[in-house]
Amino acid sequence: MVKFFNKKIDMHEMLKQTWESFAIQGEIVTGLSDMLKKLIQIDLHYIAEKYGIKQLSKINDMEIIAKLLKLMTDRKKIEIILMVASPDEFDLFLKILDMDSMGIDEMPYESYAFPMDYGIIFSFYHQERRYPVVPEEIKDIYSNISVKRYLPNTEKGISCFANT
Repeated sequence: MVKFFNKKIDMHEMLKQTWESFAIQGEIVTGLSDMLKKLIQIDLHYIAEKYGIKQLSKINDMEIIAKLLKLMTDRKKIEIILMVASPDEFDLFLKILDMDSMGIDEMPYESYAFPMDYGIIFSFYHQERRYPVVPEEIKDIYSNISVKRYLPNTEKGISCFANT
C-alpha cells in the first residue's frame, strides 16, 4: 500500500489492472489470424506500424490483417525479432513455447513487452488470469530456425534489425 494524497493505493492491484488492459479479453485462440482479429483497433494499428505498414487510416482492418499475416510469418523477420530480444525475453519466449497455457498474473508486463509489440507473444485475459500465447505460425517458424546462429549475439541482431 502506498499513501497518495491521503488515500491508500494498492500498487499491486493498480499494476494488475494496467496489465489486464494490454491483454486480449476473452477466450484464448492460438492462430495468428484469429489473434489479430481479436485485437482492438489501436493495438492492431500499433503492431502494423511496427511492421512498417503505412496509411493505416485508409486501409480497413481485414486488409491490415492480411498484410500483417504476410509480414509476421516471414522467417527472416522472426529471426531478427528473436535476435534482438533480451535474454530474459527470449527465455520467456522459450517457456511459453513449451507450454499450452501458463498463467502470468505475477509476471511484469516489461518481461514480455518487446515480443508482444511484434506479435511473437500475445497476452490474453481469460477467467481472471493473464495468459501469454505464441501463435501456432510462429511456433512452426521457430521450430525451423537454427537458434545457435543468433542467440548469443544481441548486438549483431540490433544492427541486422536496423537494416531490414
